[in-house]
Amino acid sequence: LLFLHGLMSTDVGTFDKFVDMVRNNAVHGNSTLLVSWPHDTLDPIALNAEVLSELIEERLGPSGLPILFVCHSRGGLVARRTAVELLEINRERWHPRLRGCVTFGTPHDGAELAENGDELIGKLILMRNVAKEAGFIPLIDALFAVKGRKSLDGITDLRPRSNGGSFLRRLK
Repeated sequence: LLFLHGLMSTDVGTFDKFVDMVRNNAVHGNSTLLVSWPHDTLDPIALNAEVLSELIEERLGPSGLPILFVCHSRGGLVARRTAVELLEINRERWHPRLRGCVTFGTPHDGAELAENGDELIGKLILMRNVAKEAGFIPLIDALFAVKGRKSLDGITDLRPRSNGGSFLRRLK
């Protein structure tokens, strides 16, 4: 099981209860490998997926292990694009091993947050949403996360297809 967190989040805390449930009710005993992948959610989703697919190919390629993604929010889009990347690397190897993708809160059709993701208001909305999900985040930390970025590709990728969301259009 590969866990992928959402925008401006980490896997710490996001999946803890689910991981405990899987460990306590594992049908296959301890044979289930639970891993998470921390990544920069302000980077383009395609870049996250490219790096992750290369890592999976390198570390798990020869193993024969099946993979199931468990994803929160933007992580679901990273998983979908990662599956595409793995199939492009080696369809025969990965097609039978990609067993599924469970998502919760994934903006498969886009997110309002991305409508103005590159503008100040979008950054302020982002900081507000992060504060709601993760509790209090010091303003300096939030500003540092967006400092120096002319665009926030990781947010712009979430723009709905109906409003020029080219990443979601290509992923569809």
